[in-house]
Amino acid sequence: GFVLHEYTNLEMTGSLYELDDFGEAMHIKWKNLVLPAVVLGIRPLAVVIQLMRNSLLEVFNQDYIRTARAKGLSEFQIIKKHAIKNAMNPVVTAISGWFASMLAGA
Repeated sequence: GFVLHEYTNLEMTGSLYELDDFGEAMHIKWKNLVLPAVVLGIRPLAVVIQLMRNSLLEVFNQDYIRTARAKGLSEFQIIKKHAIKNAMNPVVTAISGWFASMLAGA
């Protein structure tokens, strides 16, 4: 954030809320949430992507995927209707754990 400050125009210090010009009302300053959200989300995103890839590769070796290919379905239909639905189980489990730890830690 410090190195790219002049490009991103994000502030290094500040609060989530800011007062308006008259000092009467507080408004959320959304720009101060960008950097913390990116920092908290990069590592879990990488883990989730890797888990999704490994889960999809495991699902592609199943018998029902071979049956779908034998029926003549396109690869897009196989991925969309069969593979992703079955590959999402471990991914959703991992996301729920990461989400709970981020809420507790942040």
